Amino acid sequence: FFKMKTFHIFSVFAISDRIAFSSSYDTTNVRGSVKTSENRQLQLNTDVTFTGACEFVNVVQAYENAYSSGKYELTKQLGLAEGAADDEIENAINLKCASVTDKDAMTFSAASNKGYQFDQNYFDGGTEWNQEIEKNKYDGNLAVDAGRIPLFYNSVARRTQVNWPGYIPNFDDTSSCNLRTVMCCWVSERKGQYDPIDNSDVCVVDMERSPRSNHVAGGFTIYDGGKLSDKVYCNGFTWSNDPDHFTNRFKGNTLFYTSMYKHFYEDGYVKNVPGAPMCGCAEQMPIVTHSDCTSTIEGYTFAFDENTLTVSLNLTFEPCENGIDLASYYGSLVDTNQVTVEEKDKLDEIIVGKNNCKKAVDKFLVNKFLVRGDPFILDEKAEYVGCFKDKGQRALPTLKGRGKSLTECAMLCDGIPILGDNTQVNVGVVVKPITNMAKNQVVVTVMVEMWDLGEIVSISTYE
Repeated sequence: FFKMKTFHIFSVFAISDRIAFSSSYDTTNVRGSVKTSENRQLQLNTDVTFTGACEFVNVVQAYENAYSSGKYELTKQLGLAEGAADDEIENAINLKCASVTDKDAMTFSAASNKGYQFDQNYFDGGTEWNQEIEKNKYDGNLAVDAGRIPLFYNSVARRTQVNWPGYIPNFDDTSSCNLRTVMCCWVSERKGQYDPIDNSDVCVVDMERSPRSNHVAGGFTIYDGGKLSDKVYCNGFTWSNDPDHFTNRFKGNTLFYTSMYKHFYEDGYVKNVPGAPMCGCAEQMPIVTHSDCTSTIEGYTFAFDENTLTVSLNLTFEPCENGIDLASYYGSLVDTNQVTVEEKDKLDEIIVGKNNCKKAVDKFLVNKFLVRGDPFILDEKAEYVGCFKDKGQRALPTLKGRGKSLTECAMLCDGIPILGDNTQVNVGVVVKPITNMAKNQVVVTVMVEMWDLGEIVSISTYE
């Protein structure tokens, strides 16, 4: 109790001193900096904050904006003699900047502090962070369940480099992430008040792209844009191909902000598109029509307190320039040689643009040596009709006849279990041979139709 009381008394005096001090002089805030009156150049507890690289030109300009004689003030704070040459000032600035940029990075796992397995499951759309619903200020409240997130954001993610979590398969940059782009897609929110902002349609999930997330070796799901009621929100970011570029070095910070702080902690967005990671390198994510874009703004604060000048990182995060989407922003980097034309073309096959789902699905199917058939009608005649005996023979159905309608097929296959399931429903298949143009061979593709009370319930494909 005595220590707590002493602390509060100290805080009151410190705040009062700052208030009395600032009211005694003519001050103007400039992005967190303080400009003094003409009569006083040196001022205690002064912060000069600016955006851009920590280098001579930017630092001098920031001081010129903050003080009437900025370069003179900077020289004094650096402890240099009045009239010091620019080279001497620049060397001193570089040493100060290096004290920040060369600091040891913080491990990404410190954000949740729950361990590797938790982080991996979280980015796949699991854990209680994704599954719980906020019911009241105690039950499911993120301020309680994930209260570490805002603390990590303010004290670490904005102030220190955060390591890239390449140990998580979703972000393994040795076998993935060749496009240097990450995307997250959320399909729900945990506050129980509203759905995510619907900014994208899901076209295809190719499960072969992310087997470590969905635990399936292959297969795919075609959404074709889904239903109008489906809500999907996607957001992502990209970084330079130069390993020393700011966006590359601080991509771990951007990942934390995008995936854990902004859209999870603040917005409450959770859960993944089924069969795909919630967040991952773009190559592992589903084919979608749109993704918003997040950028990280480099910034620094020079703080002078009596005789000491210290420099600290001051990152900010915001939508990409002019609010453009991720694919457009990625394309703009071609002009600065941070992205190749080939890389842009590959990302355009993942983020395909509005109203382009059908075209993207058709191209995906062609790559699988498949084409769309005409919509199935119950009275349409099938070229071949067969039934599955059991799960082990699913790729070789028992021939039941030719030229039968789907209704007749359902009757012929009545009572046969679905792929080993004991549920007795009508199951039939339509078998269509397709020529493999690459190998000049015939590949039999089985379209599996499941009927229940005369209605088609689902369609799957096997080769």
